Amino acid sequence: MKKIMTKNILALQVCFFLFPLFAFSQTISYTLSMPEPWTHYYHVTQTIKGERKKSIDFIMPVWIPGSYKVREFSKNVEEFKAHSEKSDNLKWEKIDKNSWRVYTNKANEVTISYKVYAFVKSVRNSFLDDSHGFVSPPDVFMYVEKLKNRPATLVIDPYDEFLIISTGLEKSPGSKNSYIVPDYDILVDSPIEIGNQTVFEFEVEGVPHEIAFYGKGNYDSSAVDEVKRIVEETAKLFGEIPYKRYLFIVHLTKSASGGLEHLNSQVLRMGRWNFQPASRRGRWRSLVAHEVYHLYNVKRIRARELGPFDYTRENYTTLLWVMEGFTSYYSGRILLNAGFISPKKYQSNMASHMRKISNTIGNRYQSAAEASFDTWIRYYRRNENSPNRDMSYYDKGKLLGMLLDLEIRNSSGNKKTLDDVMRRLYSEYYKKKQRGFSEAEFKKELERAAGIDFSDFFVRYVHGTEEVDYGKYLSYAGLEIETLEAPSLSEKGAFLGTKVSESSGKLKITRVQRDSPAWNYGLNMNVMLLIRVKIFSKSFV
Repeated sequence: MKKIMTKNILALQVCFFLFPLFAFSQTISYTLSMPEPWTHYYHVTQTIKGERKKSIDFIMPVWIPGSYKVREFSKNVEEFKAHSEKSDNLKWEKIDKNSWRVYTNKANEVTISYKVYAFVKSVRNSFLDDSHGFVSPPDVFMYVEKLKNRPATLVIDPYDEFLIISTGLEKSPGSKNSYIVPDYDILVDSPIEIGNQTVFEFEVEGVPHEIAFYGKGNYDSSAVDEVKRIVEETAKLFGEIPYKRYLFIVHLTKSASGGLEHLNSQVLRMGRWNFQPASRRGRWRSLVAHEVYHLYNVKRIRARELGPFDYTRENYTTLLWVMEGFTSYYSGRILLNAGFISPKKYQSNMASHMRKISNTIGNRYQSAAEASFDTWIRYYRRNENSPNRDMSYYDKGKLLGMLLDLEIRNSSGNKKTLDDVMRRLYSEYYKKKQRGFSEAEFKKELERAAGIDFSDFFVRYVHGTEEVDYGKYLSYAGLEIETLEAPSLSEKGAFLGTKVSESSGKLKITRVQRDSPAWNYGLNMNVMLLIRVKIFSKSFV
């Protein structure tokens, strides 16, 4: 018996010794090239060594974190092929819309190759032409489910005329265009700009930051200085900077704007001529502040459902009003603290926001929690009836952030604020527990700071659609709300409740407002108005 036990222990020791060697014998590598960028095709290869399975499933994500819509990235994949050290042409088949099964016959080294068509100008999609390349990794690189947490390398072979690569990934030591990929989630969260972009650099608390501008524009170093001030003010809210390096990728366009957050980078689209004079930079500052705050809220402070991600389907949460709405609330606070707007302007902005919420018809029909959960089917898939039924979780969450901040300050005797809640979520869940939080846990942290029960608040304003008692909350800050009566019909003129567009001298209804005269009397979208009515000596059709 003793002899058998000795053998078993010895065998167990050997197994434990061999296990890490076997685990780390598997390697993953990607290559990316763009030999003819004017065709808009990226060429991708992925090699896996040491897996030795009968088959391997390669998967393309259907969505990108931070933008909650199934975008079907696999539709842009072409010329998929597979080979191994044993065979130049491995058998493969598609097993669903975004998965390719390769029959490897237990080969030690398996390589797939394919092309990706990239010609969408967006912060969420990859793009390639003869002026630059932008890589949004979820719509370019595939993964193997069981190997998502394994490290990999990425080698980028840029077009000859593209001289600069900007990405949040760290370079492999001693290699020019080889990058370290800690795991697939990090790869997804690391956009890449390839071209001849203009790069500015600055430091905050010794941490290097880069801004890579693609395209012509009237920006200068003063716009960069503003970004630095925003980063500094945001870091003050949490007391630390949680990354070693940060990258801003800025695409300058004719007019469009937007942004998308990543773990140690962000991608922005901004009007190219909106930097001068400095008074025109309001949208620039707001966009930067929003995405910078996201590096804490969403990328580190997060709802439990928002990571680790399932890239093959929707990831539902009722807390986007916190993730996005609070970020909108804090972006205004950051601009105030940085001196970009005055206290009077800040109050005016919030007053305008309250009016917007109160006058949004969808606010009466969709709660903040419902808007968060249904974003996959409603927020990014709007139609002509959306204003009658939908409420933006960005907008409602921004308002709820202000209300909760005021309530916490009042109930705690100004000893606590919403800032304390966000810092605790950061330290307790991101750093200590290393996970996201549930709605119940989030509510508990609010109650911890305020010392009161928020159940009624959540019933009425988070899961309900009651009109906010603005007077109550504003009084905490010594403010009053002035309610104005709506103008009478004679004062504002005739009201039909439609939006129309003109075509060939006729007016077509494009939207009908809920409970308006047009709504109540049966006028519908796409109806041509053929009756000519004379109002104030002007003819309307």
